[in-house]
Amino acid sequence: MRPNLECLDISQPVADLRVELGIPDQFEHQGVIYPVLHPKILVLPDHHELSQMALENTIMYLTEYPEDAITFPTGNTWKEHYALMEKQSGLFKNLLKGRKIATVDEYYPVYSGHPNYPISYKVYTDQRLGIPLGISPEQWIRPDGAAADPFEEADRFERELQSVPFSLTNLGIGPDPKIADGSMIPPKYSDKQIENLIRSGHAIEGSSHIGFVPKGTPPDSGAIYVRLDRGTIFENSRGVPAPDQMPDGAITQAHGDFSRSKIRVMAASGELKPRNVEKVLLESPGMDNPASLVTLGESMVLLDQAAAARVLDRIANRKVTLFHFPLAV
Repeated sequence: MRPNLECLDISQPVADLRVELGIPDQFEHQGVIYPVLHPKILVLPDHHELSQMALENTIMYLTEYPEDAITFPTGNTWKEHYALMEKQSGLFKNLLKGRKIATVDEYYPVYSGHPNYPISYKVYTDQRLGIPLGISPEQWIRPDGAAADPFEEADRFERELQSVPFSLTNLGIGPDPKIADGSMIPPKYSDKQIENLIRSGHAIEGSSHIGFVPKGTPPDSGAIYVRLDRGTIFENSRGVPAPDQMPDGAITQAHGDFSRSKIRVMAASGELKPRNVEKVLLESPGMDNPASLVTLGESMVLLDQAAAARVLDRIANRKVTLFHFPLAV
């Protein structure tokens, strides 16, 4: 880790809060007990520093586990991380040579000739990783958005994922709820107020997912074909070539795939992520809170100050409560 990289480690304060909130240390599903672990949580000053920290962590795992596969996500949060990798292309060409590399997901259907093919995750990863870092086609483990049958393609994707060990799985998190025009919901709004806005059509439901894994997905699930929720389609269709032809499905890794990795690193940045970050860190893990299942095993959460805002407020309020004593009367 670079010595000049400043960060705030809030792992212990969050762990203390989780204990006070009664978050259990295990999660049961169909008779199987999964350990719930407190994640390591680092808050960086801004998105650039977050990307630098993620880069250092990626280098560390690629170096320590030269034979293992790695999962790279897509989305805006990780774009700068990949730009930094390209700046050190000599190093990464060596670290990635011959290594299996998985992506988290892919839209479905999307294919060459589709008006939105430029936003496919095959194009995304080829442009940011494959071409600049010399990754050969046979190294990739990626779902095919042009496959004839998405369910069969999810099964094929899963077989490939299970064929190799993974040391590191990098992940993002879905967007918070937002006003119907795409603007941020004021921080003071409660969950109940947001639910009322969503029911009335004045707000769009958030997506507390990793990958495109929807609510209700069990912790042992392998790769699956899913239909995208309204919030994800709304967020991801902004600025695409043909918004009215946005793919409505995806093939994605799921919790069972993520859990096979030695560690999961979830990154979040910006003002449209703090509510979902709060749900991951300060609510009990469950299938209705998909991203929270990242805590079923060893995990690291990298946040910039904007994404960490609500959790930092909870920590500050806890300290005020702990040290507030009423005057004797």
